[in-house]
Amino acid sequence: MVQTIKFVYVVLLFISLLLVTNALKCDTDDDCPKSNTPSVPYTWRCYKNTCQFLKDGTLEAVVPK
Repeated sequence: MVQTIKFVYVVLLFISLLLVTNALKCDTDDDCPKSNTPSVPYTWRCYKNTCQFLKDGTLEAVVPK
């Protein structure tokens, strides 16, 4: 019974992640959500037509060094 509940939970989690990532399509930075925490050095930016949470002024979270 517990294994069935865990399985359903994991399936719902993955489905919700897919829906969220598909919902964050963009053409410009204005299409992305606005960050409400000014102390955090990351903002939502449009990169390759998807909204991504990137460090200000860089593509650090996307491009590996």
